[in-house]
Amino acid sequence: MLGTVCGEGVSTNRAVISYNNKELLYGVGESVNGWKIIEIQRREIVLQRGMLKERLVLDEIAQTQALKDGDVRLVSKGQIQKQLRNLGALAQHIELVPQTINGSKGLYVASLQAGSFMHAMGLREGDMLAAVNGVPVTSFSDVVSLAPVLEQTRISLKVVRDGRSQTLKFRLK
Repeated sequence: MLGTVCGEGVSTNRAVISYNNKELLYGVGESVNGWKIIEIQRREIVLQRGMLKERLVLDEIAQTQALKDGDVRLVSKGQIQKQLRNLGALAQHIELVPQTINGSKGLYVASLQAGSFMHAMGLREGDMLAAVNGVPVTSFSDVVSLAPVLEQTRISLKVVRDGRSQTLKFRLK
């Protein structure tokens, strides 16, 4: 979900959703990939498939999804700290595997849940996270030792994506 547009009545509310490389407006009652939209509010929608309901909430972090090499995005320090307080929960959304690709060592993103915190930060499945603020990350203990990075005002993630090195940059507020 990229955003919502809310009008005078519920029937005029729309969600802007990117699916299959297309950005389209959807209303209540319409379906996206088998999920029916049952509610649209400011910055959130509720989807239903059978008896299962999912609420998608657009937060400050979600605005970082379209990161390009060299872009600098503003990110809430509090949101990052909140996510990193519970590494177990964070790990449920991403699978990192130590790997070497084209001579570069790092943590390969073997799987990543779309819409998760790390996805919103700009990582993609198939990326290899090589460094954070210039510090190489080649093991899980390297990731855990990155807590002091949160005391800084800028974070850069060096990733290898599609065989090319990129830097995703963030300014913490």
